[in-house]
Amino acid sequence: GAAASPGIDEILKVEAQKSAESPIKKMRLEADTSIAATTTQSARSQMRSDDARPGLQRTATPSNDSPNIRRVQEVDQSEHSIRDYLDGKATITTPSQIQLGSAPTLTLDPKNQVFHAAGGLSTLSPYCSRVLPSRDWKMCSTRELSQLRDSEPARPYAELIWLQCLLKGNGRLAAHLDPGGSYRLKATVSAETDFRHHGAIIQHMQKLARINEIAADAGTDMDSVFNLINAYDAIGMIEWTPRQRRQTGEQPAVPDKPSLLGKLGLRFRKK
Repeated sequence: GAAASPGIDEILKVEAQKSAESPIKKMRLEADTSIAATTTQSARSQMRSDDARPGLQRTATPSNDSPNIRRVQEVDQSEHSIRDYLDGKATITTPSQIQLGSAPTLTLDPKNQVFHAAGGLSTLSPYCSRVLPSRDWKMCSTRELSQLRDSEPARPYAELIWLQCLLKGNGRLAAHLDPGGSYRLKATVSAETDFRHHGAIIQHMQKLARINEIAADAGTDMDSVFNLINAYDAIGMIEWTPRQRRQTGEQPAVPDKPSLLGKLGLRFRKK
């Protein structure tokens, strides 16, 4: 008859014997066998290296989508002249401060169209002779502005415009002005008397006088007088009449240029 099927006890006994056997076959090395290192990469190590490489490559180059990169890109990198910040394409609309090197800190108060700074007007030349990075301006708190009003008397924006124009002067009278005309100042800025011959020149512009006469009386050159007249004309503080023409006689005075200081409603030292 057919052989009887092994019972459950016999099956379990056979499986237990298989599990007890070591899965690693013993290798016997001869006494003269040597072992040497090799630089050849195994298939398994090559696979592991390939799997790791994409992850390393992803971190090598930062993306423009990174939040840190976006913050750097969003910083205003533009540069403008002081005039642009006062009433031009980059007009500052909130109280702000800027500080360059050893120059006094310059604070703008756009609501009142005035600025605050320690020292004479000439010490602010660094701000009026170059472009200023937008990122260098810092907001000024209401408390700070209030303290500055007590310690540093307000001066009109027009003085910074005057200073910028004077520093840009090239010794030539503006094209719309007459070199042979007569000139007089209606008011003066707070510039130091020894700055660009300011004191000597304005002393001889209290009444209408020709440019060559002003230069001679002030003991300075014509170029300095031209530059000063241009600066005062830029803020509407020059009164002048053209030279007389023999064929037509004396011509009427040129209408006064609208005063920038008048527009700002500010008082200057009247001549």
